[in-house]
This record gives sequence, C-alpha cells and structure tokens, in this order.
Amino acid sequence: MFTRELYKHPRTIIPSMTIVNWAGFGNQPDGDTVEIISNSASDTGLCTIWGSDKITGALCHETVTLTGTDAVTTVKTNWDDIYSILLGDALGNNITPAVGTITFREGSTNGAITTITAGVFNAGMFFISGVGSNVEIHNASGKIYWNVGRVCTATNGLYHDGVTFKQFNIGVRDYLSIISDNSGCVTQIVVMED
Repeated sequence: MFTRELYKHPRTIIPSMTIVNWAGFGNQPDGDTVEIISNSASDTGLCTIWGSDKITGALCHETVTLTGTDAVTTVKTNWDDIYSILLGDALGNNITPAVGTITFREGSTNGAITTITAGVFNAGMFFISGVGSNVEIHNASGKIYWNVGRVCTATNGLYHDGVTFKQFNIGVRDYLSIISDNSGCVTQIVVMED
C-alpha cells in the first residue's frame, strides 16, 4: 500500500533567534555545577543547558525549571564547558523569552558564565535533541553552519548560505548544533510532523 503525503504540518516551531559565531563564554564551570537566577520572579519556565562533562568530555544536557529570583542549581556537578542555553526543553518545545535578566554562574564561586536578557530565549550556540525527521532551517539573514550528532564548528559544519530553507533529518538519538559566521544571523527552526 502506498500513501501520498500532500500536506505536512509543523510539530515544533522555534521562534526566530540570533545565532552567534560562538568562541566560548568568558567564564566556564570547569568541574562545577551551574546556578541560574533571574532578577524577575516571572522567570519560571524551562531552561536547557548544553555542555561538556569534565571527566569524559562527552556532550551532555540538563533541563531545569527556573524559580524566578530563587537560585536553581543543576543536578550535574561536573560541567566543563557550557556551549548553549535555551529557555525551553531539549526538543525545542515550551520556549519562553526571559522576562528579566537571567544569570548563569558557577555554583561554588558565583562567577558569571553568561546572561540572557529580557525578550531573548537563547545564548551561545544552538542545540536541540532528537526531534526526528523533516527539520527545516529557515534563514532570515546571515550565514550559518550546522551539524547533526557533533558539536558544530566552521570546519566540520555544513554551510547554509541563507537560501529560503534547508531540509534534513535528525535521528531520535542525535542532536542538531548550529553556529554562525557572524554575530547577527537570525534564523528559525521548524520541525514537521513525521
């Protein structure tokens, strides 16, 4: 039996975001937890942190629920380098922009890693995990590099020059990572229904 797919519907639409030419945050946990706190009690959504493990070097992520002006600490205690922060879950759902300024800092020293300001929902590189097939990258401006299953760099990434969209698949155990060749690239990710 054959089926014809005439219409596909978006399952996940990640709002337009700025993708940066990421060279690393100025301060990194280096074997510590990450603590998250906002200056607004209204910042109570999900937050997913992507980074490397201090012992194994493996890519890992953790999703926490923010509690506004009360600090939240990650369960993971041995973060090495933080690559990406998304105010939503690891699949790119439940994205909510910051209401205030959200600060990400080392758990034991309170050294600031980065901040996300009001109206913004991501910092650093961009990552989402195993969302399935039919992923589209829509470019509003700029040029980006993307990779599936590897932390993207300008060397190993696939170049996307801003054509209307790029469509590809991500396995359920893979992840998508994106960086830009400049600091002002605006793009949008759409995941279609399987």
